[in-house]
Amino acid sequence: MGQKRILMLDEPCVIEGLRETLERWGYDLVGISKADFIEEAISRYKIDLLILPGEMRIAGPSLEGHFGGKLHERMLALKDTVIDWEFGAKLDSRLREKGVKIPILYLSTEDIEGPVFFRDGHGKLRSAIFPKPGGMFTDTFKDAVDELLETAV
Repeated sequence: MGQKRILMLDEPCVIEGLRETLERWGYDLVGISKADFIEEAISRYKIDLLILPGEMRIAGPSLEGHFGGKLHERMLALKDTVIDWEFGAKLDSRLREKGVKIPILYLSTEDIEGPVFFRDGHGKLRSAIFPKPGGMFTDTFKDAVDELLETAV
């Protein structure tokens, strides 16, 4: 069996921030920053796991680089930014309607205390939501990635 491949959709800084960790864990990461390319990437590469944002900036300036700095600078960046808070769920539904059955791990900036796991009736992990960025570098995150990749069809 070859190296497992993960497709991650997010801002470039988030993809690059997680790339080294995933590669150290033995996974191949394909990163894209535009949702328009997700179906093409799925069909071009053999993808075993999707890592998607729970929410996605759909208009306005990138928030990349605005998490440091002064509060008024962050607020100005957010002023013209439109966020689709249901982005991940809508993309998941669209992919499922097209027959894509790849497990999904969501990264969310919403205020969640820790990871949330979704299991089927047999106890198999089908998807999970992790807080971004804090939950991305934990043993629990690695365990979820490993388990989701075990169930990949």
